[in-house]
Amino acid sequence: MSRYNIFDIPKEVFDTLRPLNFDQGNGKGVATSVAASLTPSSDPAPTVSKASFEANLEEGKTVSCSYCGQLSAQTAQELRDHYKKDYHRFNIRRRMRNESAVSEEEFERMADDLDESLSGSDDDESESEEEGVDKVSALMDKSSLDAIPEDEGGASVAVKNSLHGSPYAFFTSEKFEQTKCLAVYKNMMNLETLEKDPLAALRQLNSDAHSVIVMIGGGHFSAAVFAHAPIPKQKPTASNPFCHVTVVAHKTFHRYTTRRKQGGSQAASDAARGKANSAGSSLRRYNEQALQNEVRELLQSWKSHISSADNIYIRANGKTNRAVIANYDNAPISTRDPRVKNLPFSTSRATSTAVKRAWVELTTANVVDKPKIKTPKPTPSPSPAPQTKQQEKPAPKQLSPEETHTNELIGFIKKSRSPRITAYLKTHKLSPDFRFEPESQYTATPTPLFYAASHGMHHVVQTLLTTLNADPGVKNINGRYPYEVTDRSTKDAFQLARQTLGETKWDWDACKVGPPLSKKDIEERAAKEKAELDKSRKQEMEKMEKEEKERKLQNTINKHGQGKKLASNVVTSVGQDAGLRGLSEEARMRLERERRARAAEARFKKQ
Repeated sequence: MSRYNIFDIPKEVFDTLRPLNFDQGNGKGVATSVAASLTPSSDPAPTVSKASFEANLEEGKTVSCSYCGQLSAQTAQELRDHYKKDYHRFNIRRRMRNESAVSEEEFERMADDLDESLSGSDDDESESEEEGVDKVSALMDKSSLDAIPEDEGGASVAVKNSLHGSPYAFFTSEKFEQTKCLAVYKNMMNLETLEKDPLAALRQLNSDAHSVIVMIGGGHFSAAVFAHAPIPKQKPTASNPFCHVTVVAHKTFHRYTTRRKQGGSQAASDAARGKANSAGSSLRRYNEQALQNEVRELLQSWKSHISSADNIYIRANGKTNRAVIANYDNAPISTRDPRVKNLPFSTSRATSTAVKRAWVELTTANVVDKPKIKTPKPTPSPSPAPQTKQQEKPAPKQLSPEETHTNELIGFIKKSRSPRITAYLKTHKLSPDFRFEPESQYTATPTPLFYAASHGMHHVVQTLLTTLNADPGVKNINGRYPYEVTDRSTKDAFQLARQTLGETKWDWDACKVGPPLSKKDIEERAAKEKAELDKSRKQEMEKMEKEEKERKLQNTINKHGQGKKLASNVVTSVGQDAGLRGLSEEARMRLERERRARAAEARFKKQ
């Protein structure tokens, strides 16, 4: 696939380029000027004589237009004026696309949506018709059909027509094959000029200017200033696709601001769920502020580049990211600036390479197949379809009141909503030992206490036993009690309830409930278990350290051998004590002084 840099298109190609428009009647792309699609010369008003018009009126015939339908014209001049209206031209264009005509009221509504006034029929025919052509073209562009995407070499070009609804503007040339055209990104050109004269917009591209690309998202920021003119005699290769790009300035930042695994920024999480108090959230908030400060300092230092840039392209998804780079006080970038545009394609993470790749994509004009316009198929007249017996959908099963209560209570239990359970039972005057329905589905957990106990909801169990006086002696189909299907913390809730309610409330032993416990007992047990666990861990650590030392010693022995003990001419302390036996105290002291003197003399010699 041929491709060119839009600032370095060969002269022999550039001089032969013409904007590509589409003949809506046959769906083929043709090269023509924008305003030439419908002119007064191509749609002359029918010649209507006053005599023939009045003769038709006298015969009682209705006056109608072949494009617009029946008219209310009373004179020949009113009919001529109708043929000059934008409304009439609009219906001609719709007929060429095999679309039905619209009423004048509908046309006025569509025109009001474009914030333009109707030109009507003025005395200055040339001026009114020229303005009418612009309006009709704008309305037709707004309601134009989707184009079929054409792929070549992996490049997909999705268009609606030559100028609107597509990121590309298309140009043809005698240097290309008949089925080929040149696709140029519209965002590289002046959009106002592009609407009027695409070729003039292409010629206005200034190779001596520069543009700015700014990308931010997920804690990544990258921006660069690119000179339009490519480096001479440098052709991009697979190993170095950016060798021809002239980078005036570039900068990349990265901060940890995105919540790992969960995704999204910390600011968005705070707004949705409230401010969290974790170390990670505090770090992300700090990094978000630091990234904002760094980015704004950089943009301020680039203010001269930004103010003189031909185009400013930004990729900032979400209000938070966009507020970092634009529309703050004294911001160098404002989204109200016509130079500020979005990148017309998706990009990867904001890195230096991604910014360069985006610039190369923007400045590359590809030679692609001419897009084909979908021509709507004529709508066949509706024929009465044979009535077929539709399969009746089974009506949703009506729940009994007991089943409804069951679903509500189970929902509250799963969410550990103890107050809601209490209120629901009292409101509907239900027993705390209410039996779930259908019974075949809840044979193992027939009551709220059973269900809460089996799912480890110890807070709900505490409420059911102490506040609502639920019976812990109810058995399930397996002959087991609620206490027997619980975990450790839920068993504590049963034993706390036994301590609170007393031994006379229920036959706790028959219900298999353990001995009564107070909160102090549970805390002491937990402290004891913790101490034992710490002691066990300490012993295990000491054992591991000892084994590690032995392993290192064994490795040393294996590597260097056992080694030999050196003989010593120094009398050991044991031998010294043996030599002093039998001496008097005075002799011992004299001998000790001599030893010390010799030791001191030896130390002096070493020095």
